[in-house]
Amino acid sequence: MPVRDIQQIGTTADKFADNFAGAAFAAGAASLAALGSVKWDVVRNTGGMTVTLANGSLAIDTGITANAEFLMLGAAQVCIPANLTAVFSISQRIANQEFRIGYLEVDPMTGLPVNNPNLAGFFRNHTAFLFDGTTATSTVLEAVADNAAARRTVTVTGGASTAGSAEYTIEARNEDITLMSAIADNTGLRTGGVGRLSSMSPNPSASYRPFVWVRNLATPPAGTTVFTLNRIISMDVQELQAEVGNGRGAITPSGAIPVAMVSGGNTVSVANNVSSTLANAMLATTTNGGSLFRLFSAASTNATNVKASAGRVYGGLISNTSASWRYVKFYNKASAPVIGTDTVVLTLAIPPNNDVSLAAVFDAYGVHFSAGISFVITAAVGDGDATAVGALDVIMSLLFV
Repeated sequence: MPVRDIQQIGTTADKFADNFAGAAFAAGAASLAALGSVKWDVVRNTGGMTVTLANGSLAIDTGITANAEFLMLGAAQVCIPANLTAVFSISQRIANQEFRIGYLEVDPMTGLPVNNPNLAGFFRNHTAFLFDGTTATSTVLEAVADNAAARRTVTVTGGASTAGSAEYTIEARNEDITLMSAIADNTGLRTGGVGRLSSMSPNPSASYRPFVWVRNLATPPAGTTVFTLNRIISMDVQELQAEVGNGRGAITPSGAIPVAMVSGGNTVSVANNVSSTLANAMLATTTNGGSLFRLFSAASTNATNVKASAGRVYGGLISNTSASWRYVKFYNKASAPVIGTDTVVLTLAIPPNNDVSLAAVFDAYGVHFSAGISFVITAAVGDGDATAVGALDVIMSLLFV
């Protein structure tokens, strides 16, 4: 039988981001050195273009030299499926210039791209959004492979204008490539200028790196253009798909997925077979949630009543700032406890200079107190011990209902 690799699932496997924060550098060699020393590799720089690394942006001045180009690769290698978002502006859109941002296939060992055997000047495989032509709201969604029909494009109109700060996102999947755009820092949705390529998709078994590629064509542009990149983020997205077989069209209680719809706007309550006792307790307050309690220990045993009726502690954090063990002792009581008289029902030992998460101790169901929720804090473990702790030795936050 064939040996199958184990694939990581469930979250982002690899990440890359740059918002070009930090010191600004003079245009030219200083900016290139600073850029290459951190997150980028400059693969092509034929001259004629000037790179300026500022605090919060990377500016590439195209100049008017024919065939001038600048290509850089982000440090992280990703696999498909992957998402890439860039925020940028282009000072003008004129003929004979191209600006690409996307994913470029690289040799997984060297991290460098491989020349395309069928498309001169290009590399073996990439997917990108391409900005050429003279229309600020027009974009080309592009895929390049190493077969005879090496290039596929879809022209997208009505997208975010590149004259201002524009946000463009490319979602590369095994089955297709999707492009979305929006004006940056705006309340509008990312729906302007949507495009999709299906006939050619990235090879999911290859390795890719984010790339930015600016070039002038053989006929030089009529004027210089400044491409300003403010932020770029790349995420290698490994997706897990799960199907609930019994929930597919089932109408019987045993087969369906229980969802309770509550009238009034978009409010939805999802039970999903959680214990009815816990669900009722969690929804007991008028705000449909738990209550908060916080205490900074005084120089005493801190005898405290949190709730004078039945309740449930289901989360919180207890921090011990002292160099010795401290002990939080809970009582099922509707008033402040009396040490040595009342019965301790739960003792939590808090290590020196450490924390205890109550969610980890109590699990999702919490701990139920039928009479009330009370506690003391002492410096020794015995149920009858009344050794006071110091001021601010213990910081307690409780989540309860």
